Amino acid sequence: VLAESAPLASHGMQQGGSIEVFATGDAPTSSRTTPIQQLGRLQAGEKGRRTSPVSVNCSFLDVQNEQAIAGLEKVLDWCAQAPLHTMSAAAYAASVRDSMQSRILRLAKDHWIILNEGAARTVRLPVSSGQPDLARCHGISGYAVRDGQLYIHTMGRVRSEIVLTQLAPASSQLHLIESSSHIEFLELASRRATFQVKDWRPVELVLGGFAPHGLCAYIENGRPYSANADAKGIVRLELSRQATVSVQSLPPATATAEN
Repeated sequence: VLAESAPLASHGMQQGGSIEVFATGDAPTSSRTTPIQQLGRLQAGEKGRRTSPVSVNCSFLDVQNEQAIAGLEKVLDWCAQAPLHTMSAAAYAASVRDSMQSRILRLAKDHWIILNEGAARTVRLPVSSGQPDLARCHGISGYAVRDGQLYIHTMGRVRSEIVLTQLAPASSQLHLIESSSHIEFLELASRRATFQVKDWRPVELVLGGFAPHGLCAYIENGRPYSANADAKGIVRLELSRQATVSVQSLPPATATAEN
């Protein structure tokens, strides 16, 4: 029996038969902002987690001389270095629309079903809610904790199931913590995963659920590599901007005795 249903919060509002998407934008031409002014606004919003899109607007007026070009380069350099996800305006609008139309159904205490089209892939809860019991969840790729908030990642399926727990899991499960690009999982099991990433820049990926100081053996576009997990079982990978990757979680290598 479904106990309750609620919509997700979103960056948009219903206007008749259309959805108005909230996004940043430049001022009209009569009061146009320069790239340097835009950079000041972007830097002012760096504190905390960014929840609104970054949109840089420029024209031929911004490349009329060396000073103007230098200002535009500073803005583009900031964008290249910032932890942003590259996406089209259409993709962002689709995520907002899907967020507004999503439904969360409560099955029991700490147990929910999420129904949507798969474009909205993140659910936020207070960190006091616990953590996902990944062995009992379905359609969940992982989670992250930031600034007292729990962010749960879905795989983009039309139905996702979240089960939370206050207890540490009996065994660790391989899971996504964060990715600098869109990621599609083809397989996700307790000790192995296969996924695809695609972006305009090299991809930075953080995975959890490895044994402390364990080994991550992975194949990226057909080439074998390896990386070591830290004391918390977290692995950080740097991948090419377009890659198919298979990951295997292995125990720590046996220490070699000193002669």
